[in-house]
Amino acid sequence: MKTLKYIKTFALGLVTMSCTVDDAIVVEDHFIDYEIEEVPVETDYTVGAHYSRFEWSSSVTQTPTLGRYDADGGNPSVYTEHVNQAKAAGIDYFLFTLNSQNDPEAHQADTGFNNNLLSASNAGEMNFALTYNFNSMELDPNNSIESLGLVDTFLKDFADMLPYFQRSNYMQVDGKAVVFMNNSHNLFSEDNVALYQSLREQMSGLGVEMYIIGEQNEWTPPLRYDFRFVGAVDALTHATYTNINRNFYDRRNFFHRFTDQAWSYHQEKMNENNLDYIPTISPSYDGTILDPTSNSFVIEKDEEWFENFANVARKTAGNSQLILVDSFNDWNRNTQIEAAESYSNSFLTLLRTEFKVN
Repeated sequence: MKTLKYIKTFALGLVTMSCTVDDAIVVEDHFIDYEIEEVPVETDYTVGAHYSRFEWSSSVTQTPTLGRYDADGGNPSVYTEHVNQAKAAGIDYFLFTLNSQNDPEAHQADTGFNNNLLSASNAGEMNFALTYNFNSMELDPNNSIESLGLVDTFLKDFADMLPYFQRSNYMQVDGKAVVFMNNSHNLFSEDNVALYQSLREQMSGLGVEMYIIGEQNEWTPPLRYDFRFVGAVDALTHATYTNINRNFYDRRNFFHRFTDQAWSYHQEKMNENNLDYIPTISPSYDGTILDPTSNSFVIEKDEEWFENFANVARKTAGNSQLILVDSFNDWNRNTQIEAAESYSNSFLTLLRTEFKVN
């Protein structure tokens, strides 16, 4: 049975790579024609949502019910309303980005933004966690974090997060502080296991145990997982699958079945290596807002489509039953579930329905 599944996965890749729009196939033509099991909501899932800091693109056509607020500096009064929306949606925590001190300007801007949000009158009613961004280190296969002399910077970044970890509303899983590692498949190290172990030992000495979520890019098989993730992180997720290159139109046409196949495979591989798989879902996607030449399909908001996506996430969620949403408020990619004038609270309501018992 496992062999058949792997053959199907390989065949799926061949179909996706070889077809063009002109010779488009329909679902009845191949094995992807099956009904996805409906997974009832019998328990509350733990839902985290990425919270974005950005400057509004002039191409954004949607309008939040709150109006176009300050999304770059952090407005406590706006965050107060966002907390209320998130609680109504059954969101358990927000994820705030924190750039490495290797980029002092970005780090300072993130710190100011996050601290402004956390000064909101009801900020303590919503848990939060940090998304660590080390992209400024410019690591690659020929420039490891060790060879660039950035291990100390990496460790200091986390040591300086201690005041956040010590807040009563910092998100924990099994008593461990959650940290999301942005694009962690690119954390090029001569020994990732040793690097993460040094991090865990440092933070344990400061009184903090870590629950680390690794990320790899969308639509990829277990990417460098054997030496980037195994023995290093606690869980793994993907960037949102709603980012679909136009060369792979089958992924759009048969989205939920393709995602179900891919995530089921990932869940199995992660379980074999003592990692938890965390599905990341989005209600929509539009790469053309920031880049008119984007080669990604525009995925419009559709309630039934989102319900089906949530069902796939429930079906493939790991033992922790963690779910991630990308995003709460990234209007520049149209992945947001935040209330809007055009669709009101519909996606907030759907999120609660799909992942909470009540």
